[in-house]
Amino acid sequence: MTTDFLQLYESGKDTYQDMDNSGTIDGSDRRVIGKATPDFTVGWNNTLTYKNWDLNLFFNGAFGADRLNLARFTMASMVGDSRFITLREAYTDNFDKVGQSAIYPGLKVAGNNYQAVSTKWVEDASYVRLENISLSYNLSKKVTKFADIRLTLSCQNLFTITGYKGLLFYRKYRKYPMPMPSLNQVDLTHYKYKTYVCSNHHVL
Repeated sequence: MTTDFLQLYESGKDTYQDMDNSGTIDGSDRRVIGKATPDFTVGWNNTLTYKNWDLNLFFNGAFGADRLNLARFTMASMVGDSRFITLREAYTDNFDKVGQSAIYPGLKVAGNNYQAVSTKWVEDASYVRLENISLSYNLSKKVTKFADIRLTLSCQNLFTITGYKGLLFYRKYRKYPMPMPSLNQVDLTHYKYKTYVCSNHHVL
């Protein structure tokens, strides 16, 4: 349940919907606006083969979830003892810089009502991710003279396409941790050798 954020006052302060018309904003003004679990999840696995080459792509995604981004609230709100913001857009696009169209109050505004649990910080957490891509080359025993060999270069969690501004939110939808290494692999008929190289992850 969250409080509905409306806009900034002309003075640059946050305003919220007073659901019970009590004149104050508290827990009674919150309502259910969505859910943190996705409506559905998808996965798509495809392997392309050309001669001795194999290219495997595995995408997955989740759609319909809303998430409360409290990290963004903390970075954009002057609350607590420090009274300091660390979110760049809260500094460059606040009321002092862009006026009434801003969603962040001015840095010089005193007595602003910062509400962490409000629609201002709720974001669409839908995403599509390239979870694994691997390129393999197969050498037959006829060529090597001693065993079938499969050489594989693989990378996991290469990129994520999402509008959500938090970090690694997709782990909430899984029951186990997500490894994020790139992997080189040499696969013989009776022997495997693996070397972990690096970890790459980009959010778009």
